[in-house]
Amino acid sequence: MEAVTEQGNNKLYQNWELAKAAGFSSTPENNTSLNTVGDNTVTIRYHKGDTDLSQSFTVNVKDLANQIPAKVEILTKAGELVKALQLYRSSMGRKTGYAFLCAGFLFPEV
Repeated sequence: MEAVTEQGNNKLYQNWELAKAAGFSSTPENNTSLNTVGDNTVTIRYHKGDTDLSQSFTVNVKDLANQIPAKVEILTKAGELVKALQLYRSSMGRKTGYAFLCAGFLFPEV
């Protein structure tokens, strides 16, 4: 996480534990799954002494039922179709941050 001070200096926190120790918190808590379809507000707060600041942003969670089946097209740099895949939930599994297909193609999870 990177924070900018009132003087315009950047302070980089290598992980959330270091940011928490410096006075940051979040709502919802860090590592909370956002399971509610639609807009979800995330707020980051900083509190130290008399200083109390916060910044919020919105994360839009899509309904999984409307996302699958999905069509994935693999294109060349020139835009020519190499392969089109129709994805169904039954043909997908989960593996540490990746959606994978039985056909052997590996795609980063979005």
